[in-house]
Amino acid sequence: MKNSRILSVAFLVSAFFFLLGCSPQPRDVTSEISKANDRFMKSFNSGDAAGVAACYTKDAKLFPPNSDIIQGRKAIENFWNGGMQMGIEVAKLETTVAKSYGNFALEEGIYKLYGPENVLIDHGKYLVTWNKIDGQWQLSRDIWNTSTKHVARDN
Repeated sequence: MKNSRILSVAFLVSAFFFLLGCSPQPRDVTSEISKANDRFMKSFNSGDAAGVAACYTKDAKLFPPNSDIIQGRKAIENFWNGGMQMGIEVAKLETTVAKSYGNFALEEGIYKLYGPENVLIDHGKYLVTWNKIDGQWQLSRDIWNTSTKHVARDN
């Protein structure tokens, strides 16, 4: 009885470590995600909101500050087009770290948005989940918030 209990515990411990070893280990994909962000920036900086939206999965979601969730490529295209119409001319994204777990990746980064005459409009940080679809990384969930301090003014 005692030997079978020891064997059972040994089997469970062995199985645990075997399964732990089989789980996908994170892989650094910072350079791959940076290249995917280059596609985003090229489209955005040329005023191509449809091209920006094409960087996202079909069921992607944006979580912009002070806004409801934006879902789907058409809504994402409209959102980014609205930002362009409001005067954002250049978006700069910098991946600080990106790790993949198979076809899923998590990216941390910083952004800067510029208006006419290269005036800095906003800067902040973001967190993005990516899905690798047909060999290409696409944004799936995109959330960011500003690091700009807004000062309330009395009128």
